[in-house]
Amino acid sequence: MTHIFPETDIASTANVAESAIIGKPYRPLLGGAACPDFGATYIRSGASVGEYTIVGKGCEIGEDSILDDFSRVEAGVRIGRRCLVLYGAQICASSVIGSDCIVGGFVGERTTVGNHCRLFGQIVHKQDDPSLGWDEDSSEELAAQIEEFCFVGFRALLIGHVRVGPYAYVVAGATVTKDVPQGTVVTEHNVHTPIEQWKGRLKESPFFRARPGHS
Repeated sequence: MTHIFPETDIASTANVAESAIIGKPYRPLLGGAACPDFGATYIRSGASVGEYTIVGKGCEIGEDSILDDFSRVEAGVRIGRRCLVLYGAQICASSVIGSDCIVGGFVGERTTVGNHCRLFGQIVHKQDDPSLGWDEDSSEELAAQIEEFCFVGFRALLIGHVRVGPYAYVVAGATVTKDVPQGTVVTEHNVHTPIEQWKGRLKESPFFRARPGHS
């Protein structure tokens, strides 16, 4: 039976699996500090929440979005319209995902993602000072900003407060620790190649040909 917590609004046309948990409060904070109130939880019209999926308190799941089985969406997350969350992905607290996105990896707290992105890697914080208390305000770090029309491949790793520009392509297994300009392919460890200089078939992909200014 579906476990639905208080302050939850599920549209009549939404489909929620029997084993799903909707509106789950955020975990207790270390040291006994008061947990923030993330407000009401909304599952909008046409959305689908799969088996054993958890949707945290204060989330908004946009119209016609799909959270596939075993997905985990923590408290305060906003997901736009027509998104797909799959492969047991985890989207951490207070992240914002735009519309028409696919998420199949790990998205760290407070990450912002623009429209039309596909993310299969891991987006994490730097942890500059691991001696700070885990739940202390002073330990909160700025998160990544992924702009619209970005692709992040499987096992790619984005670390810290990086900005990934529109139409950037981070290949599988690459590591990103600095900003990525628009229309750039990222390989290995911060190896940036403008798509105009790329020598492989990827250069002819409609993904890049559709970007503004391309002739």
